[in-house]
Amino acid sequence: MGKILNLKFSLNLLFSLIPVSFILGNFAINLNILLIFLFGILILKKEIFLLDNNLEIKLLTSFFVVLILSTIFNYLVFESNLQNFSFENRVIKSIFFLRYIILSILIYKLLSRNLIDFRFFFISSLICCSVLSLDVILQFLSGKNLLGYTSNSINNSGLFGEELIAGGYLSKFSIFSIIFLQVFIAKDNFTKKILAGVLIFLFILSAFYSGNKMPYHMLLIGIILIFLFVKKLRLSIFLGVFLAFISILISMQSNEKLKSYHLSFYNNFKIVSYEVTKKVLIENFGSEEQKKNEKIRTEVYWPVRTGHKQLFLTAIDVWKDSLFFGNGVKSFRIKCSEKQKKLDNRMCDSHPHNFYLEILCDTGIVGLFLILGILFIFFKKYFLVFFKKRGFHENELIFLSCFICIFLELFPFKSSGSFFSTTNSSFIFLIIGILLNKKRLKY
Repeated sequence: MGKILNLKFSLNLLFSLIPVSFILGNFAINLNILLIFLFGILILKKEIFLLDNNLEIKLLTSFFVVLILSTIFNYLVFESNLQNFSFENRVIKSIFFLRYIILSILIYKLLSRNLIDFRFFFISSLICCSVLSLDVILQFLSGKNLLGYTSNSINNSGLFGEELIAGGYLSKFSIFSIIFLQVFIAKDNFTKKILAGVLIFLFILSAFYSGNKMPYHMLLIGIILIFLFVKKLRLSIFLGVFLAFISILISMQSNEKLKSYHLSFYNNFKIVSYEVTKKVLIENFGSEEQKKNEKIRTEVYWPVRTGHKQLFLTAIDVWKDSLFFGNGVKSFRIKCSEKQKKLDNRMCDSHPHNFYLEILCDTGIVGLFLILGILFIFFKKYFLVFFKKRGFHENELIFLSCFICIFLELFPFKSSGSFFSTTNSSFIFLIIGILLNKKRLKY
């Protein structure tokens, strides 16, 4: 019994360090996940292989089967003679992605036995987000952060140093922090509500100062969802949003470069959406005259800017090479140069900067439908329940925060990093593992 308790304590300690590991980087994330695997297997033993008749797990397993088989097929048929893409680089790496489905199943099984205490994870998220927020704001206001990294007035990385990802971190873990504040102010203490509002203010302002425009807007959407669902946090959220917007307006009025940078987001979003849709329709269904005119127009009208228009078009071209099962893991970086040479207004990069386009490139329509099937089940089982609820039990706050996080992470109309990067995959499949435990939700 004592041995199990020690293993459980160690497991929860490692679980609480997840927010810390995401600050330290990929090595720390992988090491922490590996240790969670080891302690989880020591506790569960053979039970980890005994799975329920869970539709989401079946869909998730099918997705990884499609990913690996597609990678093997494309390597053997199309890529085996390419010098830069060896068997180890393609096939072996795709098999290592199985660690993410193991992570989801492991978390699912541990939660089914009530072996994870989320309070430590929530507190860790709150501390990490608070420290990072203060560091980013300090960097913006003084020109340097606690580690001595300088600000360029637009991008402020805080504890992440040269990596400009502070906003992305806040959009992930501050959702847990904000929802945890309901537990903190459970007795309707007015002073605690004000303090919670100040913390929300810090999260929003630092996400803005980070210069990561998409994560900043995702955080705002997440806070709106919390406002709709969690009644006790509405005063705190209103206060935090109000203070943040006043501060942001003052900052933008005093810094024209900052103002121009952030306001360009809305114009770029509109242009990318419209232009990509128009070009895809004309290239695939237009007459020869329309295609010729469109080529001339886009050569003049399409400045590179962020390059998202070109990347999205290239991703669609890569997907069209294998519509149903895709081209295998991280195929975009292999095939984009070929598209760039043959077609106008194309661009090459390591990934297409949109999760859904990357999933289409790598696993085709089949893989995308499997992922959408999982999301649909989560939406049906969680959103409708949350929408009808007037109050939340502490356990239910875990699922609410995870539901909002997966919604923000897999929001279809946002630019993003690679779906299969260590940071993104670890976070997404961790959240999926938690959401698989729908039986713990009180209806």
